[in-house]
Amino acid sequence: MQRQVLAGLAIKDFATICWVYALKRIELNHAFPLLSSIFVLVPLGAHWLGERTSPRCMAAIAIITCGVVVAAAA
Repeated sequence: MQRQVLAGLAIKDFATICWVYALKRIELNHAFPLLSSIFVLVPLGAHWLGERTSPRCMAAIAIITCGVVVAAAA
């Protein structure tokens, strides 16, 4: 297997462990909005790896981030 595939699987496993840990410590109505952060982290990671990110995508990232902040603070 390629190193990138193994790294991706390791990151996914780590994220799953972190999610289970978060659910043990945080109420679900506060933790669940954080799940939407994947829609922010993936495009930002892709941009960091050299993919083009359109202004429309960046606007969507800002809107999602605001929504997560509002939902988690409620």
